[in-house]
Amino acid sequence: MMNRDKTNHFENIGTMLIEGNGETTLRDTSGSSGSSIKIIAVGDFDFHAESFIAMRQHGAEYLFENMTEGLRHADLRIGNLETILVESAYSVLGPKAHLISEVCAINGIKSAGFDVVTLANNHTMDGGEEGLKTTLDSLCDAGIEVVGAGRNENEARKPVWLTKKGISVCILAYSFRTGNHVASSNKAGCAEAILSNIISDLKACAHETSVKIVNLHMDAEFQELPAPDRISLCRKIVEAGANLIFCHHPHVIQGLEIYQGALIAYSLGNYVTPVSNYMRGNSNECHLSFQLEVDVSVDGVDRIKVIPIILDHEGRPHIAENTDREKILNMISSRSISLDDKDAVNSCYRKMIKKYCISLLKSIYYGFRYRNWSAISLEFSDVKNTPTKQKWIRDYLLKR
Repeated sequence: MMNRDKTNHFENIGTMLIEGNGETTLRDTSGSSGSSIKIIAVGDFDFHAESFIAMRQHGAEYLFENMTEGLRHADLRIGNLETILVESAYSVLGPKAHLISEVCAINGIKSAGFDVVTLANNHTMDGGEEGLKTTLDSLCDAGIEVVGAGRNENEARKPVWLTKKGISVCILAYSFRTGNHVASSNKAGCAEAILSNIISDLKACAHETSVKIVNLHMDAEFQELPAPDRISLCRKIVEAGANLIFCHHPHVIQGLEIYQGALIAYSLGNYVTPVSNYMRGNSNECHLSFQLEVDVSVDGVDRIKVIPIILDHEGRPHIAENTDREKILNMISSRSISLDDKDAVNSCYRKMIKKYCISLLKSIYYGFRYRNWSAISLEFSDVKNTPTKQKWIRDYLLKR
């Protein structure tokens, strides 16, 4: 079981990364006799649009080929699969924001050496139960572990257990509730990010595991800083025993912090993802991201290294150089420092909920004006099925 350092250094992590040119050592391991493992965590895999076309033309390995060499030296590689994989994507395409691709994408994930993918996200059920089953079975057949989704809630919450260099690792994954993506006792889907469930799952693996990793898919898209509630949630998960927390969904870079000896990465951004018009319309940063390397031992997080990456028009990651590299490092540094600035965090959140509520009101207004009842129905259904958005509306109206 990993020893826990209760010291909070999160206010310094941004400066430390800049001073170390993207790398920082948190513990002196020169006198340590124990082994450590290197974990690489990355953001979203979205094999649709331009990435889908490139995969069809060149093979899925082509999408990862610029990063494969750097991934090989890790002991454990984790990414977020935000695309359901089926035999023929054209046969199950739906009317709204469905991220569906084909099982041949697994060839790219495997060629890059990824050991584990998370499926706890808001696109888990884009292909229905049959699409999820095909995805789960195909990944299993390829020898890639899946966490965060399943044929029922118990399977979705089931951890992945691995042992690397004698160090036991437990990996869990959860998503915010939206639509019909969350699993139940008799329904397929993803594991919902409920704190009591996460604490219970961490306790269940506490005595058998040295390193506990929690993946979270939640919060608003395109924000530079996480919402106050997500910062609080992540820290409570650390207090419950997590050693590493990797977050997805914002599609942009957010900061890192060390809290009680554990590492929290608030958004790993995109990894293999075509930067869509939707993304470009909301942010000019979605093509900027990073690959996170973490060295951990039974004594704690030893070292962190950030590798800035930039995505091309096909959604393929490349190692960023020169001014792009410097820009990404500065983004991570400044946003890491801002995590300890409550005014900055609250201001970012208030701007976001205001923008969301105004956008919602406009959609409803134009729906009534042009008698587009189906659009109005979709908006109300979205709010009804997404507790996070209900909270945004309450906080905006109550001026929190």
